[in-house]
Amino acid sequence: MMMQFRSVLVATTILALPVGAGALQSDDAALEKLCRSTEVTAPDSCPCTITNARAVNVSDRDMQSLFTDDGHSNPVDQGVYGRFWQVKAQCIAEATMASMGISADNPLPGVPANMRPQMPQVVPPTPAPVAPAAQTGSASSKGVLSVPSGVLVETRAIQSNIGGPDITEETYKFANFDFIFGYDQAIADNPGLFYKAKQRGQKELAEWQKTYDRPERIRPYTQHGWSTYGSLDRLLTVSVTGSTNNRPQGQFLDAHLWDSQLDREIGWTDVFDTRIWNGKVRRQYCASLQAERIERGTERNTSCPDFDQLLIGFEQGDAGQRNLVFSALAYIAGSYAEGPYDVKMLLDDSLLAAVKPEYRSIFGLSENSSSAISLVDRLGRVILGPPHFKQPPDCVEEIYLAPDNAGSPRSIEDIQALIVRSGGLIFATGGMLGVDGRTTGLVLDGRFRSLPNSEYHPETKSNRYSTSSISFEYFPKTEYTQVSYGGWSVGEAVLSVNGEAARIPALSQFYQCT
Repeated sequence: MMMQFRSVLVATTILALPVGAGALQSDDAALEKLCRSTEVTAPDSCPCTITNARAVNVSDRDMQSLFTDDGHSNPVDQGVYGRFWQVKAQCIAEATMASMGISADNPLPGVPANMRPQMPQVVPPTPAPVAPAAQTGSASSKGVLSVPSGVLVETRAIQSNIGGPDITEETYKFANFDFIFGYDQAIADNPGLFYKAKQRGQKELAEWQKTYDRPERIRPYTQHGWSTYGSLDRLLTVSVTGSTNNRPQGQFLDAHLWDSQLDREIGWTDVFDTRIWNGKVRRQYCASLQAERIERGTERNTSCPDFDQLLIGFEQGDAGQRNLVFSALAYIAGSYAEGPYDVKMLLDDSLLAAVKPEYRSIFGLSENSSSAISLVDRLGRVILGPPHFKQPPDCVEEIYLAPDNAGSPRSIEDIQALIVRSGGLIFATGGMLGVDGRTTGLVLDGRFRSLPNSEYHPETKSNRYSTSSISFEYFPKTEYTQVSYGGWSVGEAVLSVNGEAARIPALSQFYQCT
């Protein structure tokens, strides 16, 4: 679900930087410790990496993220990422050679001088600095970006391998680097969208001109591409991706939803009712993503990326149904090694009913056929941590939306398996061991609603949590417990909002304090 370019032989660019960096100052000990915790191959390279990364304007905050998880926790700019890895590769090579006793004066340690091959020393010429090209001059006759005269532009058509339109690829060959700008015909056919793409491409180009203002040992390149995918009628879903020699796998830069009739960008909540988009759609996406992680064995990561970090489009299913497809590229929902995560969501009756009047005809619906959004579909995903809980609670009861055809579970393991397939966490109450106070609530219409009032009903073994306008009560039916640990059950929740009530098939998971 991203723009694809031709195959390119990838090489690592090495910066000409000072080597032999000594020990860091004592106030940098924490940063060096973090580096050493992840750089197991050549931990002695860390002082060099930190010193030289700073020299090429990589901030300490970016280094913390790069040392921790390769820039996932705090996303870093592609240019910063490239400079960091150029530095790191050089420092690792230097530390590795030093550990082997290799130096310019002793290139073959352990070999007697009279047995070493006599090789003449070749001193490469020092390249003269080249000033960055000024952002002036008229547009190239071959390309759509504005570049100085004399910059060669190679233009070619690349066939898409994701079933989308062919891509026009323009390679701008500057003195010190290549800048590749790509777009498909659907982008070019929409003036407002094409203008936006060119403005973004021009900005990226200017950054590269600043960074690569002198020759490198290996010529760097970057790709910046705009492509449409999974579009539907006048709704163009646009992917903006990029890559470099140092980060060859296409990286997510941005995504847009464009109305070609209005020739302007719109939001997904201009198409779907905000309550269901922030409720059912968000909750179901996060639950499906976590189920995919469990399938892959990567479930320790429980985060759920914001929708503005995803490529979202439409897909026609094999059986004729229409789906929404949510694609998280590498680094968005997991590590580089995990690759992308794609989640498909059926455009069922409840989602189609939530399409706004001005877009209903696109889905083959009558403009006046919309219906009310149910309470269940307005429920969002509760997060057992910020921003809903100050920190993950030790003692907590979790209520999940039961999946369809849940059947009759006969063990704790059966209920736990149902939770994996559930429609997401819709309610939670809990707190920290030895700390007064609990957090109790649910997400309704995209907002966390605290339910501080509690009333226990022994005859039904249920707690009713409420405010003046909202109440939530869970009634267990089939229960299983594990002594000194917790309990699991299948039951029914009753949600009431301003007098409107809904009965919800639900699952409960309770962990007690020990």
